[in-house]
Amino acid sequence: MNSVEPARRDAAIRSPASLVLLVLASALTAGIGELVLRLLATRFLPAPVAINPASIWLGPVSAVIIFTPLILTVWLGARLIGSGAAWSSAVAVAAFLATFDVLLLVPRLHPAALAVLALGVATQVTRLARRHPVRFRRVLAGTAAILSAVAVTGGLLTARDGGAADPASGTVLSDDAPNVLFLVLDTVRALELSAYGYERNTSPRLVQLAAEGVRFDRAVAPAPWTLPSHATMFTGLFQRDLSVGWSTALDTVPPTVAEHFSSLGYATGGFVANLRYCARTHGLGRGFQTYRDFSLVPSVIVGSTMAGRRLLGLYNDLAGKYVLAGRKDAARVVDEFLDWQEERGSRPYFAFLNLFDAHEPYAPEAPYDLAFLASEPPTRALMVGEVPDPAEVEGLRGAYDGAIASLDAQLGRLFDELARRGSLDRTIVVVTSDHGEEFAEHGYMSHGNGLNFPALHVPLLIRWPKGGVPAGAVVETPVSLADLAATLIDLTASTRRSVLPGASSPRCGAARRCRTSHPSSPSCTGCTTCPTSTRCREETCGHSCKGASTTSRAPSNRRSCTTLSPTRSSGATCWPIPPWPTRCRRCGGRWRRFPPRIARGVRRRAGDDFLRLLGAPLD
Repeated sequence: MNSVEPARRDAAIRSPASLVLLVLASALTAGIGELVLRLLATRFLPAPVAINPASIWLGPVSAVIIFTPLILTVWLGARLIGSGAAWSSAVAVAAFLATFDVLLLVPRLHPAALAVLALGVATQVTRLARRHPVRFRRVLAGTAAILSAVAVTGGLLTARDGGAADPASGTVLSDDAPNVLFLVLDTVRALELSAYGYERNTSPRLVQLAAEGVRFDRAVAPAPWTLPSHATMFTGLFQRDLSVGWSTALDTVPPTVAEHFSSLGYATGGFVANLRYCARTHGLGRGFQTYRDFSLVPSVIVGSTMAGRRLLGLYNDLAGKYVLAGRKDAARVVDEFLDWQEERGSRPYFAFLNLFDAHEPYAPEAPYDLAFLASEPPTRALMVGEVPDPAEVEGLRGAYDGAIASLDAQLGRLFDELARRGSLDRTIVVVTSDHGEEFAEHGYMSHGNGLNFPALHVPLLIRWPKGGVPAGAVVETPVSLADLAATLIDLTASTRRSVLPGASSPRCGAARRCRTSHPSSPSCTGCTTCPTSTRCREETCGHSCKGASTTSRAPSNRRSCTTLSPTRSSGATCWPIPPWPTRCRRCGGRWRRFPPRIARGVRRRAGDDFLRLLGAPLD
């Protein structure tokens, strides 16, 4: 009898039920342990760390998907060959996988070194399992139960939309209150758009949009990377006045444009594809009643652990693909918005869409993958800090152009659907980008590593026929995206005063009156209808500007204008043409970069100081 009980107990410990407990405990430990380390990294490390709030349950799910076949294969293999160490082998593999997955987060250590450390941990865990089998099984059961409760609770909390409250859902807006559709084409530079004169037909739908609205030829991004640029567009404040940084989110101090529209009774929704810097955790979701960032797609489930990301990387290397964990294409973002807009019915909305398709790796679906390439390029991924040879640069540009064309097609689908629903002409449509991209024009690739013109020159198109925005107009004076929030509020004819800084961008064709904006500027007397250019012309306005030359572009002639809409006036700062020539004196071609003297100065300055070179007021 005494010999039977240990045998039964030993059989129970090594049963399939114990194997299930082993898989669950190791997967939960790996998934939640990795999340804890990521949270610690965001607190103590200066480098940015991306965290999906749903990883509290997605991490364990990813680990279960990866660990189960490996642990089960070892366990079955040991049993088939008649080895009595099947259970110990399974414990060793589970301990190794859980430890190695968490250790992969440690930077600057070779994976081989991490594997040795994980092997040592697995050896010690296996010894404990052999010496104390009953106690070890109890620990497995307790660990699985506690961590399962944590994962389920976290999953229920993150399953909620997490958007802002709707403080003004009962507010009655006027019947003619327009919708606002704010589209940010992440990493799209103006130089690569056919709407801006590019020789390749990359953006036919944006060409059509420009013909129906205003195109700003010299829109300047406030920063060469995503987070501060978006924060500035949302608040009207430059990065120097904000909390944003490489690993710092936008705080709750400055009001945002979404909060303004929400307070007016608008439905507000954000739909983003840049999960690294536009996720809710970076503070950009404030003021949005609905904010969709991470979505449940196979790549985000598998890639919720470091082991899963390594498997995705291995798959990409073997199959020649460019699958990224959780990446959302424009089609998914557009579908999310259209479903949300349909649910809102006739209620006016403010919607923000961040579309990420033009960000590297440039891997659009067919037929856009080879739309501007004769064959598959050597690579579609940029290596920041490395400048490839000219052939690779051309291949990357062709792939980038194809990604833009694919994105443009999705914009066309969006506009067509809104037109079919009868909503497009009641909507202020704004299309811009947060920053551009460099292709070795100045020795740099990618963005975020310089203030060169290709990284800061972005598209800006506004369509609002019912609001007096003229069709086919072109504004050549430089403007800053810092004034977008004020411009949107001005276009909606809101009666509530905005607390956001910035000045409404000039609208081509609107009446203007000049005023002095710089202490050294000459004063203007009596101007009532100045042209789009900030230089007063006597033959146009019928008045003279004291001390101002009708042809000079000297810095002393910088001006700002006040836009006068047909029903109201609002301070609208427009910026002067830069004090350097826009065409090369030798060949007559347009500058695609600043002259060398200016460029050298730009590289030594921060984003706001760059704007001073354009004569822009920074307050």
